[in-house]
Amino acid sequence: MRITFIVGNGFDLQNNFKTTFENFFNTISKEKKEKNYIYKAYNDTNILKNALHKGNLKDNGDSELNRVESGMNEKSEEVNWSDFEKCLGILTNLVNEDINNSTITASGFITDLRELKSDFKNYLEEQTNEFSVSQENQKKATATTLSSFYKNLAENHRKKIIELIKLYNNLDIHFINFNYTQTLNAMIKSLIGTNWKISSGIIKHDYKYYKINAPINIHRTLKTGSFLGVNDISQLNPEPFDKLSLNTLIKPDSNIGYNDNLALKTENIIKKSSIIYIFGMSLGATDKVWWQKIGDWLKSSKTNYLIINSYELKFKAQNPQEDPYLYFSLIKDKQDEFLRHVISKNDIEYLRNQIFISFNNPYFFTI
Repeated sequence: MRITFIVGNGFDLQNNFKTTFENFFNTISKEKKEKNYIYKAYNDTNILKNALHKGNLKDNGDSELNRVESGMNEKSEEVNWSDFEKCLGILTNLVNEDINNSTITASGFITDLRELKSDFKNYLEEQTNEFSVSQENQKKATATTLSSFYKNLAENHRKKIIELIKLYNNLDIHFINFNYTQTLNAMIKSLIGTNWKISSGIIKHDYKYYKINAPINIHRTLKTGSFLGVNDISQLNPEPFDKLSLNTLIKPDSNIGYNDNLALKTENIIKKSSIIYIFGMSLGATDKVWWQKIGDWLKSSKTNYLIINSYELKFKAQNPQEDPYLYFSLIKDKQDEFLRHVISKNDIEYLRNQIFISFNNPYFFTI
């Protein structure tokens, strides 16, 4: 049986790295914020609002645009990387437009985006380069994760996962890493092989054998051309840009451009999974292609289960189930956040029975 873990920036945050968009943005100099158009637009909500209301991007629902706009106004750590990527698409509405006597060309926009990516790469490297975990702690954290990732689910959902896992003695464990950093790789490296020439390793725990596979870095890494952009052409204004620029702005097209079959390999891993567990991701529209593929995977079998971990400040100091109304409301909200990417309304309610939500999971690769 295959269990696939999909990992986002929440993994780095759990390990106390300052890797939110706001953490990064606060390190940018005042001079750059005035010179670089993308920094300037994020820093000046009037520019963002002009872009937001000028365009008619097909994939921007009112609720999501309101979230982006309010988040940028508040400048809080609740603004995530997916929100910022959504902003990049929105800002393309202003390319070649004279707004407040400030015109940005297509080439200028790409130049400023490349500068931002360079700054972003350097910042994340400074934050995470020193991350290391002893072999003993790697094995301990991995074993705890594999035996406990489902333990804080609602009881009926937990039982379904336990009964499914009981049927198998050999479990095939895959990781799809949406982070650009190598912290996840560092957490399991010694279990696979220090030089990564061996693509998997075996560990035994609780009378089961787990085959641990090397992570797939779906958006590549800081050293191999990390992708930062939108999901598809509906999330930006394509008119001012040439094909090369669009390939840079649209993440799935960037994957195709590298022609290394990472996307196809990832899709096949998803299709053959029995359980998928999402940790530390915002489920934003700029990764919509993957949420739709997971939706198709859920439709393919009623015994495929998706677990989404949600970090909720409301539950930081209490047991989530102490307040049943809040608990079940937040479960439905998180399911809805995923299901908005499933196009058919007829699919939504029956898929809800296969989507389980955990809150603030304390068992995920904690040392």
